[in-house]
Amino acid sequence: MIIAPSVTFYGCCLEAVEFYSRVFPVESKTVLFFRDIQGPFAGWINPQNENLVYSALLKFYDGTTITFKDSLAMIYQDDGSQGKNKDNTIFEVLDLTREEIQHIYSAFMQDGAVSNIALGPRPNNQLYASLIDRFGVCWNLTGSID
Repeated sequence: MIIAPSVTFYGCCLEAVEFYSRVFPVESKTVLFFRDIQGPFAGWINPQNENLVYSALLKFYDGTTITFKDSLAMIYQDDGSQGKNKDNTIFEVLDLTREEIQHIYSAFMQDGAVSNIALGPRPNNQLYASLIDRFGVCWNLTGSID
């Protein structure tokens, strides 16, 4: 299991990354837009979101790397309504087994979390869920379908 923090935005990620790149000493910057996504996941992206930042990595000269992104989970829920998360920190919990993701998702939901994107399969052969815990923190869970 890997837990990776990300700083997320409501559609202004590119602007923020450009600003941070000017202010802080950055060794490298990589920006990937939703329109750049390849494979089965690509068909899942709404055309109105193609120019949003899927992932931007800033590697600072001290060795720190921070991920920035526009969060569709913050902007929209499954039904297209406004997302409930007003915090701009997301914890990405990656490489979970099927049992781990089901356990974590159930524990959060039983504790009063609100689901942005219900646990279910995604086109990239992964299980995925996004939820806001009762403290207002967003958690994205990604695991294996197998």
